[in-house]
Amino acid sequence: MPKGAKQKHQFFKSVADSCKFAGFPSWLLAEHMSVFYPELKPKQVVIPHQYSSELTVDKTDFPNFFKKDKFSLVHTGNLIGGRSPEGLLKGFELFLIDNPEAQKEAYLYLVGPHSNYKELILSYNHLKTCIASSSIPYKKASGLQRVASVNVILEASKTNFSPFLPAKMAHAVYFNKPILVLSPLDSEVRRLFGAQYAYQTEADNSIEISKKISLLYKQWKKNSQELKLNLPNLQEYFSSTYLALKIKKILNEA
Repeated sequence: MPKGAKQKHQFFKSVADSCKFAGFPSWLLAEHMSVFYPELKPKQVVIPHQYSSELTVDKTDFPNFFKKDKFSLVHTGNLIGGRSPEGLLKGFELFLIDNPEAQKEAYLYLVGPHSNYKELILSYNHLKTCIASSSIPYKKASGLQRVASVNVILEASKTNFSPFLPAKMAHAVYFNKPILVLSPLDSEVRRLFGAQYAYQTEADNSIEISKKISLLYKQWKKNSQELKLNLPNLQEYFSSTYLALKIKKILNEA
C-alpha cells in the first residue's frame, strides 16, 4: 500500500473510532464505507442533498440556444471522465430515426463542461437538435432544469455499482419534471426511484434509452402540461423538513 494511502486509511480509521455520528449523503455509500471501516456501522446517519424551495432561477432570460415550447431533454453538470454521454447520444439518434416527426421539435441539451468528450459530442454534429454548451451561469442552468420537458441524470456506464448521490438530483426532483435516469442497476439513484420507475436504464444501453425517450415524447405530445415527475415521497426526502427531523433525531440521541 502506498505511503499516502496508508496515511489516508489511518486518518479515516481515527475518524471512525472517535466520531459520535458519521454523516453520508446516501445509504449505499454509508453501507459501502462500513465495509472498510466497520466502526462506522452503528454511527451512520444518512443526510441527503437538499433543495431550496427559495432557489432563485432565471425565469425569462434563457440562453439563446434554448428552444422554448419544444420537447427538451436537459443534462446539466460536468461530464467528468467515466461519465460518457455516448449511450445517451446514440439513444437520442435512434429515437429521432424511429420518430421522424420529432426531428424538428425534440432537443437534447448537454449543458456544462464536457472537455473529456468534446470529440465524441462533435461526432454527433449531424444531429442538429443536439446542443452542447461548455458553461452557463448556475441560475440559467437551474432555469433550464425548471422548464425542461425531461431532466437527465447520467452516471458512469462502465460499472455495476454507484453508491453516490448526484447533488443535482435534489433540484431535479424539486422542479417536478420527469427524470431520465441513466444509472447502474445497483445505485443510490435507482434505490431511491424504486424498481417500478419507468424511465431508467443503464447509461450505455442506447436501445433502451431510445425507448424511454420515445415514451416521454409521446406523453409530451399528448399533453405537455401533464408531463410531471409526481413523486412526493422523493420531494419530501430532499426537503428542509426532512433535514430538520433528521437533525432533531440526532440531537435527541446525542
